[in-house]
Amino acid sequence: MACVLLSWSVLTLATRKEVMQNLVLKTTLVLIAFNLFQAQGVLAQDVERITRRIQRLNADIERVRELAVSFKSEKALELVMRAERERNSAVALAREGKFVQANARIGVANRLLEQAAKLLLGRPLRQMRSQVRELLRRADDTVPRSQNKQALRILNKAKQNRDAAERNVAEMKVERAVEHFRVAKTLAEQAIQMASQSPVNAVDKIRDEKRKFEALKERARDAVDRSQNPQALRIFQQAVEISHKAEDALKSGHFETAKRLLNQSVLLLLRALDLASDNQDDLMTRAERALSNLQNLLNTADEAMSQNPGSGAQRLVQRAKRLEREANLALQNGSPNTALWKVDLAGRLLQRVRRLMRGGSGQRFDGRVAQELESGQADLAELESRLGPDAPRDAMVLLRMARFALDKAEQASRAGINRAALEGVLAAQRFMSKAERIATKNEAGGLASAQIEIRLHQLDAAISDVESRMSDVAPQWSVRLIESAKEIRQLAFDSFNSGNLNAANEAVQVSFELLRKSSKNINRDRN
Repeated sequence: MACVLLSWSVLTLATRKEVMQNLVLKTTLVLIAFNLFQAQGVLAQDVERITRRIQRLNADIERVRELAVSFKSEKALELVMRAERERNSAVALAREGKFVQANARIGVANRLLEQAAKLLLGRPLRQMRSQVRELLRRADDTVPRSQNKQALRILNKAKQNRDAAERNVAEMKVERAVEHFRVAKTLAEQAIQMASQSPVNAVDKIRDEKRKFEALKERARDAVDRSQNPQALRIFQQAVEISHKAEDALKSGHFETAKRLLNQSVLLLLRALDLASDNQDDLMTRAERALSNLQNLLNTADEAMSQNPGSGAQRLVQRAKRLEREANLALQNGSPNTALWKVDLAGRLLQRVRRLMRGGSGQRFDGRVAQELESGQADLAELESRLGPDAPRDAMVLLRMARFALDKAEQASRAGINRAALEGVLAAQRFMSKAERIATKNEAGGLASAQIEIRLHQLDAAISDVESRMSDVAPQWSVRLIESAKEIRQLAFDSFNSGNLNAANEAVQVSFELLRKSSKNINRDRN
């Protein structure tokens, strides 16, 4: 029974005192009865043996009852009550000197308690096991690249605890398994944290910032050239010079300096853009004309979609329509530069819609995936630079999720798993679309923490269900979708813990969608 019981140490002092009082009372009654039997010639060793068994059973009943109440499990509590009835029968039989029958009743009670304990501890154990697997998968992706020896040692210890937990699961030693999983989880999180702070990962982060800078630089260059504003040109050149210094600092290993210089160069580019816009008298007229052209393109896209609907293209059209509304509002508020920016982004989305509509059998699937990846990276870089560092926290978290999804899509594409790569791009588009809605305050929050926690539990159950139905010959892309769903589930969990509920909710929905698509394939294979 020790393998399935809640540790005594987790009970409160008051509860332990009450349990001990009950044990003393019940044991005293049993011993009084046994003393009577001793007087009638019953063997003392039989009395002592059954006394110990009933004492252990009493303690086990109280522990499992406490666990059943804690988890609010009526089924487990019913099993505990049945074990109590068997215990009472055993005591009555022992008083009559029927030790064989009493021992049999004790055995039945123990089996009932084992069933209750397995019922109670099974789900938490599965959840912890799933969390550890996801953390170790993330650690395997990040820790070796960090070249941090201490993080590698901690990761190895986490894996050792994971292995010990799995051995205890096989031996049905639930409490020990839970403890090893808990240690493995803590160590894996520590290894990931250390790896994220290593110089190698710092370089990756700064290079991400550099990509944002390059996207903004091209836009600023076009605006400055059109404006012919000498002050805007001078500030633009300053920004470029500082970006070169940032690159030199990065090569020299001065990461903080590189980051500071890069941020400074971005601010200068934004200033250059402002000055370039101030010198364009026809800016309002240009924005009105561009908005009118966009509306015509949207009408054409609607007609095409009605004849050949597609979920991916439809989502892009909806994003473009939302940008058109935002551009119109910006123009009414006297912000033509913002309106032009949104019109330009909407135009890029509609270009992708046209590519998707032309795709069909005449376009190689891998070519389409490559185009979508390229467009996704461009969209993300543009959205990151447009929202800036002052965007709402949930929006920034969603942009990081989009970056994660695109990175996974690129990995799948390099491995030749194009369908999984395309799903990764679609997931990134969803994250970007949600981030944009939050940043422009077109979508209210109001999500309850309890609702998302319930959805996370439902997602865990769905992942377990799909994995249990996954065959050994399942397509690679289907396996990748499940892996991605689990990784995004971890992103949702992290966002939930950090209080970014909108981001967590979107990640949960994306994870469910990936599971649904993979599950459809599993069901098709079974049929």
